[in-house]
Amino acid sequence: MKLLQPRIVILKILKSNMFKKYNKIRKMRNWRKKIWLLGSNYVLPKLILVLLKIYGHQLGVDLLYTRLNLLHFNPYYFHLLLKRFWILLLLLIR
Repeated sequence: MKLLQPRIVILKILKSNMFKKYNKIRKMRNWRKKIWLLGSNYVLPKLILVLLKIYGHQLGVDLLYTRLNLLHFNPYYFHLLLKRFWILLLLLIR
């Protein structure tokens, strides 16, 4: 498998349909519905898990992957983890 630069990986994440769905959910006002949607569909966890499987070793987030596996059914913990993940990605962009 050809190694991709973090920038390319991040662009792929942002262009994906799952990310767009997640953003729609994120902008909703009703937080209960929001948490339910994020937890039950777990749109984003699926996306992130797939991406971590593919690109995890390049981004140096193998540890994150195992944590995600345990926590992606709990929207609150997942949200916290996600923040860390995005911070990691943003650091990699620079």
